[in-house]
Amino acid sequence: MLKTRVFSAAATMALAAAAFAQPAVFTDLGDHSLASNSGFQTVTLTSPTDIQWFKIVLPAVSATDGWVDLWTNGPGTILDTEMGVYTSAGALRGSDDDGGPGACSRMSFGKTSPARTGTPFIAPMTSNGSTYAGGNGVIAAPDAFWIAVGIFNVTFGASGWTVTSTATATTTTTTLGWNIQLAGSPTNPTGTSVNSPTSGVAGSSFTTTCTVVPGTFPASTGITVSCDASAVGGGTVTLLDDGVPPDLVAGNNVFTGTVNTSVAATLGLKTLNYTVADAQARNSNHTSTYTIVPPPPANDTCATAAVATTGPNAFDCTSATNDGMVVCATSSRDVWFVFNPGATAGTATIDTCTTTTLDTVVSVHTTCGGASVACNDDDVGNCGATGFQSKIVGFTMQANTNYYIRVAGFGATSAGGAGILNIDFTAGTSPTGVGSNVTMLPSSSGPITVTVTPGTNPTSTGLTVTADTTTVGGAAGTTMYDDGTNGDVTGGDNVFTAIVSAPATEGNYNVPFTVADAQARSTSGSLTVRSFTPADWNEVGDAGNITGTAQVPTGTGALNSIDGTIDSGDSADMYKITICDSGAFTASTNNTVTAGNDTQLFLFDALGNGVQMDDDNPVGGGLTSTMDNSFVTANGTYYIAVSHYDNDPQNASPAAIWLDTPFNVVRAPDGGQADITVAGWDGTVTTAFSYRLVFTGTCYFNCTADFNGDNVVDFFDYLDFVDAFSANDPSADFNGDTVIDFFDYLDFVDAFSVGC
Repeated sequence: MLKTRVFSAAATMALAAAAFAQPAVFTDLGDHSLASNSGFQTVTLTSPTDIQWFKIVLPAVSATDGWVDLWTNGPGTILDTEMGVYTSAGALRGSDDDGGPGACSRMSFGKTSPARTGTPFIAPMTSNGSTYAGGNGVIAAPDAFWIAVGIFNVTFGASGWTVTSTATATTTTTTLGWNIQLAGSPTNPTGTSVNSPTSGVAGSSFTTTCTVVPGTFPASTGITVSCDASAVGGGTVTLLDDGVPPDLVAGNNVFTGTVNTSVAATLGLKTLNYTVADAQARNSNHTSTYTIVPPPPANDTCATAAVATTGPNAFDCTSATNDGMVVCATSSRDVWFVFNPGATAGTATIDTCTTTTLDTVVSVHTTCGGASVACNDDDVGNCGATGFQSKIVGFTMQANTNYYIRVAGFGATSAGGAGILNIDFTAGTSPTGVGSNVTMLPSSSGPITVTVTPGTNPTSTGLTVTADTTTVGGAAGTTMYDDGTNGDVTGGDNVFTAIVSAPATEGNYNVPFTVADAQARSTSGSLTVRSFTPADWNEVGDAGNITGTAQVPTGTGALNSIDGTIDSGDSADMYKITICDSGAFTASTNNTVTAGNDTQLFLFDALGNGVQMDDDNPVGGGLTSTMDNSFVTANGTYYIAVSHYDNDPQNASPAAIWLDTPFNVVRAPDGGQADITVAGWDGTVTTAFSYRLVFTGTCYFNCTADFNGDNVVDFFDYLDFVDAFSANDPSADFNGDTVIDFFDYLDFVDAFSVGC
């Protein structure tokens, strides 16, 4: 029992008169010189500057045998302690500030190696990352020591137990701990056991080996080791150190035995218990583990290889045996897969990357028992930084061929493991062709071409292209050429050519074709032959929608057709034309170019006044438009506009020049407006569309009154004509009858009076 002793005043005076002035108030921790032990004592300070004293009898310890370790630590509220140790004569034996965990204290006497990082009795003693290793020296003989504990800052005098504190902290409690190991204390014999192998199937055997450290004081004699192997159904096994196999060397304190597992042992990790004892009636216990694994997998041999597919294939070779095939690295515990690419040859990538921690060896064989035709052990880089897994890249596989893939652990004694075998097979490709669509004049002849991309894995040879040209008057098996003949431009460039004729009837004609190679691979495609007559004029940019911005087709003679596009957000396209035969005039969008679009046609005179319009075809119905010469009374300059229903022209008001209805009839302006001059439109389209305007009785616009060609009709044109007429210049033949006479003069005056 620990006792706190308070001496009387008389006793204190008597002690003061004595040779040593020992602390008057202390806690007696007792005599600890007789047995190894550990313990702790609560320390409570009565004030910040209070010093608590503890008396303890400690054993002798040397730098090689026995130790005394002291420390302050929680639980408690003091965060920063200091500790000092004095001898029974009052001499300071040593002190510490912050040597323990945090700002706690630590002192250590005796044995310097190995260092102590903990104790079997209380929590591990860590002290700012250091260990207990006799840093405060030895204790030469058993003696009483005085331990002083206070709050930082404490001053420890060199003698006379003189200890003072200037602390101001208000914390009051901590814990004083000790760990004492007597020199020459007896130790029990101990052992460490390992198993070889560390796993096996139920019913198998393994060797267990125990390395023994004999006990001390006195040294062990008559050591025995026994193993309780009941966890694997092996009963109790006595391990021997007699040099008789499985033991290798007699008398070296390495004890060996054989454990036979039961066929009924269950799968999983099992614990074996060992007892090491000596003739001094001392013993210790320890354990080892052994794993009962499943029996060999179904694909343990090449003959029983599992059928593999592209993608992941799970494997587990933990309990596999070894076929011993010739491969690129020593390996064991193999499992087998068989992969057949099918009807198409190609290349494969085979790997175990990122799917297992097992150091693998992967090989490919064409027969069971044959050497590998591809093999990889460690693929550094492709399989991570270490590259202990395997990867076979770009292995060529022939069609309809079995390939046997072996997966094993590296080394002759691999423990095996589980993972995924990935197979990425890229089949060979068939040759393909891209036909070029062509546009040809009706009844004309010209080339069609197919550009071929050869097949791969293997690369195509003997390429051929056959076209079915029956839609354009040819044969079902028309041969296309890549030899520089029959219309082909360059031989051997994989561009195949044939000459065909466009039908007389305009339209799009489909021409199917087949590309084949000598490897019996083929693909089909098609191209389009368009029989088409181009328009006399194609819209340039975007035609305007009023007279001031109307597009003027340029040319001479008859203007029979115009092709254009009304873009999204546009309202109408307007063109300036000449009606050169009013009796034959027609205009229409009823054709294959415009087909499917709901159009409207509007005709304006040279001043932009409405003449006539049509919405929907009066001839045969439909949404396209056709107008005749119902309201066209004379030849001259006109403007024709095309729009999508219901985008209508307006005057400057703005007001509609025409009513929306009736449909299917050519109408003069009927909007009830006195002003019928086009100034704008009342809508736009959201989806662009193409159109074709087809005319009769129409010519390109030519301003004959602009005689000098300066784009301005003025008095200078009149003077220049009179000069030419007077000089009988050929340019004065205004009416083109090859005779310069008074009729030319009259025709020019008429044109000049009208202007352009």
